[in-house]
Amino acid sequence: FGNDQAVIGSLVVQWDMQAALAEIAERRNRTLMIAGAVFLVCLALATILLRQMAIQPMRRIALAIGEMGNSQYDVALPGQSRQDEIGLMARALSDLCRTLSDGRDARHQEQLRQAEQTQVVEHLKQAMARLSAGDLTCGIEQAFPDEYEALRHGFNGIVGHLHSSIQTAQGVAANVR
Repeated sequence: FGNDQAVIGSLVVQWDMQAALAEIAERRNRTLMIAGAVFLVCLALATILLRQMAIQPMRRIALAIGEMGNSQYDVALPGQSRQDEIGLMARALSDLCRTLSDGRDARHQEQLRQAEQTQVVEHLKQAMARLSAGDLTCGIEQAFPDEYEALRHGFNGIVGHLHSSIQTAQGVAANVR
């Protein structure tokens, strides 16, 4: 507008939607690529974290269980101090190892006791066979385990008394003639 409010020129504005839509599409694609990259990085981190916190401890526990299957109960079970399910499993397996080890030790002690008892019975059997064959000097010289030692002393005492009684009887018989 001029001084007298007369039109001096005109301005034409033209709006093209294609350029705006192209810019919006480019921003959307860039945002999707960034979001995809962030998602892949998060997925990779989650996989590494899952592997470190769950899969590897479970694998170590599985190896320990394999050793337990081979009667090796003194295995180190990792993760017992953890306050999650893996720690709970590790503590339960540790208790199981202790119970199995105690059972193995008890079985071993029973086998030793059985072997001692078998040895004692064999010595007594041999000594009684000699006694029944007339050997009155068939005392058992080899010491028995502590819990059977009284049995050996008792047998030797009986054999000694029997030998003494027979010698006394022979002496009396010799005097009677």
